[in-house]
Amino acid sequence: MSRSSSKLSVARRLTLAIPDDVAIIGVDNTPAMQLVSPRISSIDVNMDAYIDQAVAELAAYLELDIPLPPRSRQRPLELVRGDSS
Repeated sequence: MSRSSSKLSVARRLTLAIPDDVAIIGVDNTPAMQLVSPRISSIDVNMDAYIDQAVAELAAYLELDIPLPPRSRQRPLELVRGDSS
């Protein structure tokens, strides 16, 4: 059981309405979180974009003039909206 689904269980036991009383956002964007009700919102991590950004920031910090072609055109972190936030 993931942390997001266990938080969902706790909220239900406390009779809290999701997302009206409490919002839940996971950080792993696993397909299983889309099978629960309400569907859990999650952060999707694009590792290629995350690494591209880190390398570009490091190159800028070191003042290196190296052309670095991006491996990904996506953002490093993306919110995948479900019904829980």
